[in-house]
Amino acid sequence: MRSKLKPLKDFYPTKRKSCYDSVNSFKYPFTAMSDLMMLRFSPIVAWVTDKLQVMRMYEMAYVVVRTVDDVADEGDSIVGERHLLEILDFLETDREPHTDNEHLLQHICDIAQTLGRDTQIIRQAFINIFTCVYQDAQRRTSAQNGELIWRTDKEIEEYVCQMEFEGIFALIFEIFGEAHEKLESFWPLVKAGRLHFYLLRDVVEDVAEGLINIPKEYVCNGTEIINLAKDLEEIQDISMSQRLKKIKKFIAQSPGLEIWTKNMINAGQTELTKHRTQQSPTLKLRTRILLWGSQRRTKIFFEKANNILLK
Repeated sequence: MRSKLKPLKDFYPTKRKSCYDSVNSFKYPFTAMSDLMMLRFSPIVAWVTDKLQVMRMYEMAYVVVRTVDDVADEGDSIVGERHLLEILDFLETDREPHTDNEHLLQHICDIAQTLGRDTQIIRQAFINIFTCVYQDAQRRTSAQNGELIWRTDKEIEEYVCQMEFEGIFALIFEIFGEAHEKLESFWPLVKAGRLHFYLLRDVVEDVAEGLINIPKEYVCNGTEIINLAKDLEEIQDISMSQRLKKIKKFIAQSPGLEIWTKNMINAGQTELTKHRTQQSPTLKLRTRILLWGSQRRTKIFFEKANNILLK
């Protein structure tokens, strides 16, 4: 089933259009799918990619995930949840696509099929991603109604595993045409980069929205830290150092948050070291470039976090 698409640029939410128009993707440096955007603008990766359809799949995957995530983040929470349920229904039932995002997902699967990729793996990866986005939308709605949903360390790790490892990383590996069994070797990198790096980097913005990805034992009063995060969220942080200084103001309000931060940095560096020292399977050059970028970004973050947050 082929889906007729309007120009891909038209799918971008307004605030994302400059990501399409300009090579300067660093204007939005803190995106969940920044690895895919890096691929879009990397001439090296374009050179080693054997088919232009593969590059188009990367970009379409970025667009659909960012667009759906923006709907869930910034629009009416009930509308966002309904939209996510419709997309999950499309992915799970293989019905005809109705919305722009569903047509985009169908087109990704069409291209994947022509390239010999496993469309079931791709669909399941999207299901994992959007299930987690739906859970976040529900948590935001609950927080708006005055009810906070707390997660344990185990639940947070399970969420990251489903969203990042079984979702984004599985999707990227299948689009690249890597053997799926190779993915298991990269769990330490995912834990370092997604469980410890992203959750710490985005803690102020997440808490301001009611997404408290901090175990309850580290927090004295959930409402107080949400109000504090909302105040700090207005501070501009166009560089990583500025972002970390904002986080430092946030965690300074509670000894428990300072302990949590130290644990996150130490655990992240441990996982990163484990990944660097283990024997990784042989991967295609384009995959190695992608993972090298992810590893380097994570390493730089922890080095700066050590200097700013733990001093």
